[in-house]
Amino acid sequence: MTTRLTRRGLLRSGLQVTLAGAVVSVAAVAQAEGEKSCLDGKINDGLAQSLNFTEHSTTPNQTCGNCGLFSGAAAGCGQCQIFSASVNSRGHCDSWAAR
Repeated sequence: MTTRLTRRGLLRSGLQVTLAGAVVSVAAVAQAEGEKSCLDGKINDGLAQSLNFTEHSTTPNQTCGNCGLFSGAAAGCGQCQIFSASVNSRGHCDSWAAR
């Protein structure tokens, strides 16, 4: 007996592989980073969203750790004056200001 491949079957299996790959990728990145989220639940989500806050900056020379509004170690968690909350030193938002 031979198995007949259909377009629907191929799309369904392709979607399953894509979703599984995405889950594995996210888990691998989290494990590779080896760090927990610094957000302590007190961050103003509306403000964070409006300032495009992210826990991992895409601009290496503009991170929370080297921002004038951040207090704490250059690595790990620290306090942000804008958000009045604990944030990751690798993070970034539109209010970044050089020290």
